[in-house]
Amino acid sequence: MDYARYQKIVSTQIKKYGKAVMFHLQAEGGDYDPISGRMASATVTDEECMAVMVRPDTKALYTQTINMTDSALIIDGKTLSRAPNERDTVTVDGSDYRILSVSWVAPADLPIIYKVYIRRS
Repeated sequence: MDYARYQKIVSTQIKKYGKAVMFHLQAEGGDYDPISGRMASATVTDEECMAVMVRPDTKALYTQTINMTDSALIIDGKTLSRAPNERDTVTVDGSDYRILSVSWVAPADLPIIYKVYIRRS
């Protein structure tokens, strides 16, 4: 299978239907600050990418960590320098969100999409 072709199709569709969002990716290490929910001494890298914002699917709601008021971002698997995780945050339309969980489609270790579940901070 030509997974690079699928990655290109996803990228084109997200650019066409998505909007710009800003991911704040935290570097590994540092001390955890429970008030801010971030690593206190970790450096943060801001990376902009295009994303499509959707409502969580029914399957995600059954996990009991995702609420009906949460959202999901679908992003291209090759736009960020690394996969987002729960320590990172994202800004959408000027509002800050924390990342609840991340799932992905990555056949043959080639990330095609990330589905990032978010909640308003």
